[in-house]
Amino acid sequence: MSVEVFLFPFLAGLGISFGVGRMIRALLRPSHRRPDPRLLLLLLLAFGLRAGSLTAQPLWRDEVDALRFGRDLSMEIAEAFRQGDAAGWERLAALLT
Repeated sequence: MSVEVFLFPFLAGLGISFGVGRMIRALLRPSHRRPDPRLLLLLLLAFGLRAGSLTAQPLWRDEVDALRFGRDLSMEIAEAFRQGDAAGWERLAALLT
């Protein structure tokens, strides 16, 4: 038996006050309807418009900082482990505090 089978009665009971059980039952019920091709076309069009304009926009300052700090910290951690013995752990502890 899967976990979903055991959790289903509990989660279905939540539907009394929040409607969660009804939503979960609808998600677990197999659907025999075919998706609307217009919806797929709309999603592909929206994705194409968004993906096409990504290169036209510069990175924001917080994105640049996140990339730089992430790269710098990973280099520091790699250097701390290259030193050997306990020095790497001490350096890592100093970086994280």
